[in-house]
Amino acid sequence: MLLLCYLWLWLLVTKALILLLLPLPVLLKLLLLPLLLQLVPLLPLPLQLKPLLQLTPLLLLPTLPLLQLIPLLLLQPVLLLLPAQLLLLPLLLQNNIFTVKKAGYGLYPAFLFFKRPLPFFASLIRYIIFRTHTQTILLPVMPNLYDRFLEFLSPAEILEATPALLNDQRRRFVSEPDIILQPHSIENVQEIMRFCFEHRIPVTPQGGNTGLCGAAVASGGVLLNLSKINRIREINLADNSITVEAGVILQNVQKAAAEAGRLFPLSLASEGSCEIGGNIACNAGGLNVLRYGSMRDLVLGLEVVLPNGELVSHLQPLHKNTTGYDLRHLFIGSEGTLGIITAATLKLFARPQTIATAWVGLDDIESAVQLLTAVQGHFAERLTSFELISRYALALSSEFSHLKQPTDANWHVLLELTDSVPDAALDEKLAEFLYQNGKENSIIAQSEQERLELWALRENISASQRKLGTSIKHDIAVPIAQVATFVRQCAPALETRFPDIQIVCFGHLGDGSLHYNTFLPDVLSNDAYRYEDAVNTIVYEHILACHGTIAAEHGIGTIKKHWLPSVRTPSEIALMRAIKVQLDPHNIMNPGKLLP
Repeated sequence: MLLLCYLWLWLLVTKALILLLLPLPVLLKLLLLPLLLQLVPLLPLPLQLKPLLQLTPLLLLPTLPLLQLIPLLLLQPVLLLLPAQLLLLPLLLQNNIFTVKKAGYGLYPAFLFFKRPLPFFASLIRYIIFRTHTQTILLPVMPNLYDRFLEFLSPAEILEATPALLNDQRRRFVSEPDIILQPHSIENVQEIMRFCFEHRIPVTPQGGNTGLCGAAVASGGVLLNLSKINRIREINLADNSITVEAGVILQNVQKAAAEAGRLFPLSLASEGSCEIGGNIACNAGGLNVLRYGSMRDLVLGLEVVLPNGELVSHLQPLHKNTTGYDLRHLFIGSEGTLGIITAATLKLFARPQTIATAWVGLDDIESAVQLLTAVQGHFAERLTSFELISRYALALSSEFSHLKQPTDANWHVLLELTDSVPDAALDEKLAEFLYQNGKENSIIAQSEQERLELWALRENISASQRKLGTSIKHDIAVPIAQVATFVRQCAPALETRFPDIQIVCFGHLGDGSLHYNTFLPDVLSNDAYRYEDAVNTIVYEHILACHGTIAAEHGIGTIKKHWLPSVRTPSEIALMRAIKVQLDPHNIMNPGKLLP
């Protein structure tokens, strides 16, 4: 109904503009068109309507006789002086058609409105569905992009499309870029960005392509894969730091740190394929946030290529610096919307010399929260991980891993203590602590193999869910004291709306972060996403009632951006937009992502 109302209003505006422009000389019409396009964003209209109004003047162009367009060629220098985004009119001399590109989505072409209305309106509906509320970009299609990039890139840096590059992690989205680039140097990243900035070509950064929210999905423009920017530049033991490029796989950073006798603590399920640039862009968390913090806490310095190609580099391992704004935090968690992260200096820590790991069975989440509080009070900073696992999640992982369930309980906690100095009695201290606190339903890992098996049960939960089909995932966080309230209230609400829904709940209780995955009965394919808004509405309403957030680790991307106003104030979003416009005035950096 809303779409029909917009179309009706659009048709009224079109008629009004035609009546307005008809008495005017053709030359004046041509001069007014770019100005009309610039005035539309300033009008106090709904954001959904503005892109339609921007396209309305273009529909008038095919009504002009072809010969009347010839003076436009003489006026090209004048038009260049106008603050116009659209300089497409000469293209009308080529079969009287043109292509409009907005954030990578095509509307082809204007004459369809007159000669083939049904395809036109189909394209228009697609345009509305995939619109963004950020600045609209109207771009001509660059002819022969391959040849243009080949002027400053090698053939090896221009890739053929493959499923590994195009398909997102969950096979939910498929990228549709105009070209895929994989530069081999920072200088070439700069050249690419200068070219794209000059020609207003959208750029979608991509790392290991392990994201779950569609942040690295390209719709037109350049898909910029950074996997070849992958050197480990320096390990500095005096400053406990490592400087690596964006394409370095997380596991390789961990390995390099270990070989140097240090620990890089970020640990994720996808650490064998995810890359540092993506970890930073999404502010990754993982298993050890409780002790070491998220990626935001682990970055000492950044090197970033701005949308205009300028290189901003501050990789010095400074632990104190009070010189103005800390610009690195603009890019951490920005999901590629502000620039291209090319390198980072990261914190290293002493390697643990002693590890004690326990699996504890509990009756309810309240008991888990009480245990967390007690462990933190007794063992302080030695508490590294505190994972919460539901009965159902453990059953799935146990079957998948071919490992026996350590305890029989409704809820389970996997906790780990580490110490940078040898302490042979740490296992005994943990066992005694659990016994004194009435947690007899628990086991302590007696060997490294037993420890790895316990962690395998936790880490295989995600893989074990595949047999259930497509899930509607929720990467959420609430204050730790509210976790039990959320779980107790949300599940019945979902079951009332969707009978027989299956819920897999697990996560990092130590920082209040939960993975709350829902599976609809008898829906094994991506058809489950048809119910996503309905499921999300229930889950997020309960999250917000508990003063939580809709994204704790995975980011916003495309699938959560319309929920951002529920967790950020209008002033905060306005400030984000202002930063975006300042750094990326043409909205070429990952358009359509993050901001609503």
